[in-house]
Amino acid sequence: MIVVSAGLEKSGTAWFFNLTNDVLQLGGGSDAREIRGRYRLESLLNSNCNIGPMTPRNFARLWAPVIARETFAVKTHYAPGHVVRVLSAVGLVRACFIFRDPRDIVVSILDHGEALRREGKSEVEFFHIHTAQQAAHFVASRMGVWDGWTRLPGRFVMRYEGLVGDPLRSARSLAEFLGVPASDHDLQDILACYAGGRARVDESLHFNVGVVGRYREALGSSDRAWCEDFLAPLVRRMGYR
Repeated sequence: MIVVSAGLEKSGTAWFFNLTNDVLQLGGGSDAREIRGRYRLESLLNSNCNIGPMTPRNFARLWAPVIARETFAVKTHYAPGHVVRVLSAVGLVRACFIFRDPRDIVVSILDHGEALRREGKSEVEFFHIHTAQQAAHFVASRMGVWDGWTRLPGRFVMRYEGLVGDPLRSARSLAEFLGVPASDHDLQDILACYAGGRARVDESLHFNVGVVGRYREALGSSDRAWCEDFLAPLVRRMGYR
């Protein structure tokens, strides 16, 4: 079985994917990075096991581990698409999705863009985002992803704010969804690996545990007012105040 760990960009998706990957292993599943190497999927899955678009061609390349009855996670920032809907309906895919207050996503995008410019990594999209307005338009352009996953039958949805506010409770809910009988002690051991932003995985994950509501202090008054107005429909639609 394939577990798709999906999420909006800058919504703690690295943390969410690794939590999903680790919980699956508690239940006898495989480490996604081992699957990547064992089945020679390096050209499909990056170091964060990101599969990219949810296309039939990409999923066809995962068929070997599925036939071998492996249970593992892959990550994506894309909408589910038809193939996920079909595979989910027949039980070959389970989907988890995480999202975040779009105003905080704006701040995280700006931070990431600054870091990329310092490193000269112009090939990454956020390198070219310099303003809160540009970041907010990017967030708005990704709402189709939010719609796709939140409307998918049988999916598990988590808010980033819930994961930050009560990691253990969030991990319990995720384990229950995945059908993994995990004790609080086991889950706390997993969570400790990421406490305070300590990632035990590759640096390319851009792992960072952000602060909820940071947009209030991080954005200047004019940018904050503009974002509040522009993103208001999305904020309400996603259930934020």
